[in-house]
Amino acid sequence: MPKTTIADWLIRNLADITDYFNFSLSVLLGQLVKIYEYTNTGKRISVRKFFFELATTFFIAITVYAIFDQFLNMNKLFTYMTCAWAGSISSTIRTETKELAVFVFQGIKLYLNNKFNK
Repeated sequence: MPKTTIADWLIRNLADITDYFNFSLSVLLGQLVKIYEYTNTGKRISVRKFFFELATTFFIAITVYAIFDQFLNMNKLFTYMTCAWAGSISSTIRTETKELAVFVFQGIKLYLNNKFNK
């Protein structure tokens, strides 16, 4: 049985490697847009804030990728660019999602209180 070389593995998995690279590049572009917006508003970004925002950007981008590529079967380039833009506004998405979750759970709490206090 012949041994698999690194070159053989790279050739067999070239499409997947290209997809990972393009996705990572789109996440990085989203992060760079966000950093540019911070610096234009006069805010300073620390290393800790950078990595927190990078993690948030990656999480939002992977969610967008799952929806657009895996669920809706959209074009890859469109999906990657949507990931980049969603990543650049990930702070807004995170805030709005948090507010939505609080609203939903407050509604459930009020419903249960009304239901059991009668």
